[in-house]
Amino acid sequence: MRTPFPLLFALSACHGAALPDDKPLTGDTADSGDTADSGASSLADLLDLSVNDASASADAAGLHLITGTEVRATGGFNGTGTGNKSIAGVPGLDGEPLAALTVLAWEATSVLGTSSPYFNVIIDPECLGQREVIVVTDASLGSPSEGQGGSTRYAFASGDPVWQAVGGLDDVLPSHLSGAGGTLDDVVAAYPDGCLADRDTGDGGMPAATQTPAVMVLMGDSQSNSTAEQLVSALEVGGVRLVP
Repeated sequence: MRTPFPLLFALSACHGAALPDDKPLTGDTADSGDTADSGASSLADLLDLSVNDASASADAAGLHLITGTEVRATGGFNGTGTGNKSIAGVPGLDGEPLAALTVLAWEATSVLGTSSPYFNVIIDPECLGQREVIVVTDASLGSPSEGQGGSTRYAFASGDPVWQAVGGLDDVLPSHLSGAGGTLDDVVAAYPDGCLADRDTGDGGMPAATQTPAVMVLMGDSQSNSTAEQLVSALEVGGVRLVP
């Protein structure tokens, strides 16, 4: 089975709102093979939406998520944060059914520091374009395994209690501040029409006045200024594996 997403990574957004002119993750990339059919065929096709002293860039080794220590003035985030956050957005998932997001996974090697990658997922519970909620994964709730090349792999299946909500869905998911997790399957059961959504959420931890892709892999925080680098060698989105 190739992919549960029938229109996976199609670059045109079904809600008609185009993504901003963000930076594609350019660099020398190895041939990834036939892993995805269109918008994101490799890690190099992700979009760099990093804020302040941070970056997300791809080369033949993988996706480099990097944060630094420089403290900049407010304005990079929607909120008042002056921290540094590395953000790589996966294009082409706007409007896809939430039920099709059966798993997210990353495989990475720590190059510097102790920060870990995590996922943000923007969902529209009714898929009517009237509201959105950010759902996050927390590695502290998951279990690591060995990935390819000796990397560390974290997989977040829709039925695992590793999902948290930011500012909504209190009826089905714990808050990202609670330390507890719920399942994405419970969200699908409560909101069967829910879909993934490219949106400018206005969330304080997101880039200021920027529409972001529905699925992002991130490192760092709007309130932290620590030096860290993770080399992501693979991402898995709904069963589709993205490599360099």
